[in-house]
Amino acid sequence: MKVPTWAYVIGILMMLFGGCNISRDLKNINISKITEKYSKVYEEIQESSTDSLNNIASDTTVIDSAEIERIKSHKKIIKTIKNMTVIDDFTKKWTKIFGYLGLMVSIIYILGGLFLMIIRKFSIKLVYFALGLSIIFSIFKLVVFSSSSSSNFITFSSGFSNSFSIIIDIILLIIILVMDKEIYYMKEDYEDDEPL
Repeated sequence: MKVPTWAYVIGILMMLFGGCNISRDLKNINISKITEKYSKVYEEIQESSTDSLNNIASDTTVIDSAEIERIKSHKKIIKTIKNMTVIDDFTKKWTKIFGYLGLMVSIIYILGGLFLMIIRKFSIKLVYFALGLSIIFSIFKLVVFSSSSSSNFITFSSGFSNSFSIIIDIILLIIILVMDKEIYYMKEDYEDDEPL
C-alpha cells in the first residue's frame, strides 16, 4: 500500500519541527550556563566603558565632553540590554523544566511524523496524540511564562515561539483531519483479520 503524498509532506515537516524543538529544548536545559556566560560578557563590556570614562575624566589636559557623553550613552545601552536579558529564578527554573519535558514531547512529535509515513495500525492515533500533546504543552508554557514577573526579551520570544507553535500544530491537525486517511484504516482492518 502506497503512503499518500500529504502524509509524506506532513511527516517530514513534523520531523523537522521536532528536530528544531529538540535543539531549543537542549538550550533551555542549559539556560543557567548560557545566562552566566552573557552576564560575564555584559560585565566585561560595562567595566571597559567605566574604565574609559575614568581615563577621560582623570586626563585634565583634554576633556572631550562629546566623548564622555558617548561613553555614558554606551553604558546606558549596555545596561538596558542586560536588563532585557536578565532572567529571574522563576523563569530560569521553569525554562529548565520545560527543556526536559519538551525533549519528551519533541521525541513523540518526531515519532508521530515518522509513523505517518509508515502505514501502521496506530499511525493516525499517534499523530493526533503528538499534535494534541504539543498544543497542550505550548499552552501550558504560555500560561506559566505569562505569570512570570519578569518581562524581558527571552520571555517575550518564548511567548511568540509558543504561539507560533500552536498555530502550526493546529494547521497540521486540520490538514490531517480533512485528508483521506482510508489507507490507514484499511491497514487496520487487514491486520485485525490476520490469524495469530
